[in-house]
Amino acid sequence: MASKLWRTAATALAVLTATATQASEADRPDALVLSGRIIDGSGAAPISQGRVVAIDGVITCVGKAPDCPAPSGAVFIDAGEGSIMPGLIDLHAHPRPHYYGWFLASGVTTVRSANTDLAMVRSLKALPAPQTRLIWAGPMLDGENSIIKRFYPEAEPGAPSPVRPADGLSLEGVELLIAATPEQAIAAVDALATEGADWVKLYEQLPPDAFAAAVQRAGELGLPTMADLGMA
Repeated sequence: MASKLWRTAATALAVLTATATQASEADRPDALVLSGRIIDGSGAAPISQGRVVAIDGVITCVGKAPDCPAPSGAVFIDAGEGSIMPGLIDLHAHPRPHYYGWFLASGVTTVRSANTDLAMVRSLKALPAPQTRLIWAGPMLDGENSIIKRFYPEAEPGAPSPVRPADGLSLEGVELLIAATPEQAIAAVDALATEGADWVKLYEQLPPDAFAAAVQRAGELGLPTMADLGMA
C-alpha cells in the first residue's frame, strides 16, 4: 500500500487531516505514525488500535500497531475517536477557489470537476500547495436545446459568450459548447485535449450521433468521458 501520504492518506478527524495532509514539504517530518481505527476501503473489518507508518512521505506499513514498528524520531498523531482512511474522491463537483481548501480539510484528496471554464481551472491550480488534486473536464458539450443556456445571460457587446458553438475556436471564457453535429463534437474534444483536460463532459441534449462521435474521439485521445443523462 505504498503511496504518497500527502495525496492519499486522510482521516475523518479534522486535526489529523490538517496535520497529516496540510504540512508543506519543508515542514513534513521524515517519519510519521498515525494511530487509531483504520478503515482501508477494501470492505474488510476496521482495524482497531491500528497504525499507519509513513517515511519520507510514502506509506510503508498499515496494520496492527505491533506489526508496524515506529521509526526512530517519528512524529506521532493519535486519531482518538476518529478514523484513519484513504483519501476520499469527489466524483462530481463544481469547485471554486474560496472553498476549495475545505475538500482537503474534510479528507477529500481528489476532486473531479464536472464543468470548469479555463480561467477557473487556472485559479484552482494557482492556489497555494498542498491542495486536493484536481481532475477537470473543461466546458461541457451539449446540443442546441441545452437547458443550461438559460443560466447564462447574453454577453455584453464585444464580450465572448460563455455559450459557443463547438467549432474549434478558442475555449477562453467558454462554459458550454454547443455541438449539433459529429464534426462539431470531434472539434470540441480536440480543443479540450489541446488545453489539457482530464475528462470530457457530455450533457443531456447532445444529439446521439454527436454523442457517439465525442466518445469515440475522446477514446482515441485517451480521455475518459462523463455524462449527465437525466433528460435524454
